[in-house]
Amino acid sequence: LNRSARMPRKIIFCHFGKSAGVWVNEYLKAMLRRRGYVIRDPYELGVDREWVGLELSQIRRLKLDLVYVAQDRITLTLIDVAAFRAAGFFTMTFLHHPGDLICSLYFHAKQEVDEGRGNPFAGHFDITTGSLDDWARHCLGPARRLWALPIWIDELHHVEEYCEANFASFIAKHFAQDYDPTALPFERRNKSADKGWRHHVTTGGISAATANEITGDLDFRRYQGRVKF
Repeated sequence: LNRSARMPRKIIFCHFGKSAGVWVNEYLKAMLRRRGYVIRDPYELGVDREWVGLELSQIRRLKLDLVYVAQDRITLTLIDVAAFRAAGFFTMTFLHHPGDLICSLYFHAKQEVDEGRGNPFAGHFDITTGSLDDWARHCLGPARRLWALPIWIDELHHVEEYCEANFASFIAKHFAQDYDPTALPFERRNKSADKGWRHHVTTGGISAATANEITGDLDFRRYQGRVKF
């Protein structure tokens, strides 16, 4: 463990949905709060939505020595990321295999409906009647932004596939601390029980034709070198 690691003093976590983002965010908030960081997570502060442009600008200008910001990556632009970097923020995210992400989004939406919270994709996809294969094809059209990498991905200081070993290494490298989730006062939340892309392609939940179309897509191939295939 590198006890001499230089801890980033200003941090923005660009949250990718269904990529262990809830866990990463909660773990970092708990760890950093104990170190004196000011936390700027809109949902924790009762805003109940993501920060918008003017609010992000105000956060960047805060006269704070230690600050942690959480923001969903879909709401961030290249200009936002560049501005946070210019303001001295350490920019970071964790990713998931794109096929697994597509599957996880589908089963998460079905769970939301089953538990009475409504279809998160109601404006463009009927999760109650659409199959997983239908959804996978839909992800090549209207739902593409939910899984495709943003144009600013290479501008971040840290981009890595999420797994326990990678996250532990991240914590040790940047915060000189052992990763110990059992020491924190919450359980792993929002964890998908989905069996993943390979399972659904192998068992026919996603057809070979659909799988070939997705894996040949440019946005899918952009993940190469960033996650294991």
